Amino acid sequence: MLSRMCYVIYHRGSQFIKKIDKLNIDRVYTSKKMNYTVVYADLNYERELKRLLRKIRGYKYITQSKIFNTDLNLIDSQVI
Repeated sequence: MLSRMCYVIYHRGSQFIKKIDKLNIDRVYTSKKMNYTVVYADLNYERELKRLLRKIRGYKYITQSKIFNTDLNLIDSQVI
């Protein structure tokens, strides 16, 4: 079973968005005005993700989402 986490990536410029689409993450939302992107990735991929993001021009920083609820992990739930 994979544990997922929601991350918020702060960045500069629209070219950054095209470059992170090539990474192994699921982009959910991008605010062009506020310059941040909300993504989902595996928890064990976090360290590798930070390393890859540092190499991309326009990257500022990444944080875990404060509103993400681990009890509502969609992989664990069954849809009836």
